Amino acid sequence: MTQSGINICINFLKDKQKDEFINDFYYPCHFWLTLINVLQCTGIRRNQLLHLRIRDVLEESKTLFLQEEGSKNHYEREIPLIDEIFDELIRLKHALLRLNRKPDMQLFNVYHFKNNKSKKYKEMNFNRIDSFFQRLSVTCGVRITPHRFRHTLATNLMKSPDRNITLVKELLGHSSITTTLEYIVTDQDQLRACLTQHFSHHDG
Repeated sequence: MTQSGINICINFLKDKQKDEFINDFYYPCHFWLTLINVLQCTGIRRNQLLHLRIRDVLEESKTLFLQEEGSKNHYEREIPLIDEIFDELIRLKHALLRLNRKPDMQLFNVYHFKNNKSKKYKEMNFNRIDSFFQRLSVTCGVRITPHRFRHTLATNLMKSPDRNITLVKELLGHSSITTTLEYIVTDQDQLRACLTQHFSHHDG
């Protein structure tokens, strides 16, 4: 899953947002756009996303509190948010509070915005997220899954000039750097440039 593939899906949802209606599968588009942006900018797991509560968007520290239950290592932690994602999460949080949703309810739950005939609170589960990404993949002609965002983020961060694998490990919540290395896809252009630089020194 490349960044260009992610951008294709984001642009599709932005276009869809212009004339969306409540019975549309992708409704509300702003909800799914925020979900995608959080996955691509934080690298959190699908399970961690589903365990987020409305109260877990911490406004003072501009962080996201990850619940122990959603973590593979069973420990809770806070992760920093860039301004753009923080602003999106604040908008989502306040939209939910205006709908009289309680702070301990799921932050990412599309049923907050859908007509729920039973009137009973329903939690969003893996199946609903997976069905969204499956349909989005078919529609956009790009395979996109929640877990691949972790790999894409790790790979992109390790392409930056000031790359730091320890920081990437901390962000992804891995217990060892070995696991983090498995997430990083080798960039062929970067590898070619490295080889070119190496052998040009030898020629000199």
